[in-house]
Amino acid sequence: MKVLNDAVQARKDKELKAFVMFVDANGKDLEPTILRLAEKTGAKDMPITTIAPDNRAIRSYKVNLDPEVKNTVIVYIKKRVTDKFVNLKADEKGLGELKAAIDKVTQ
Repeated sequence: MKVLNDAVQARKDKELKAFVMFVDANGKDLEPTILRLAEKTGAKDMPITTIAPDNRAIRSYKVNLDPEVKNTVIVYIKKRVTDKFVNLKADEKGLGELKAAIDKVTQ
């Protein structure tokens, strides 16, 4: 999340936006966790919210709800998905791929 927040801050002139959604049937249960995460990562320019598993956006963006899937990162511009990462690792390789995808849509 910090990488996304930093990218948004660095590319305000390009109008880059990002948000984080947790899939959960009862989002209120996650609220304390989300607040701690926002504080820990300094996510000031990036909304963090929850979405129900039956929300139509889950189907539209083909988000896999299998328990083996830990995260899905979707990069898009002008309503068109340009990159999608499933189980993106926050290691050098994974974050490098995410940064490259962000660079691609903000050039």
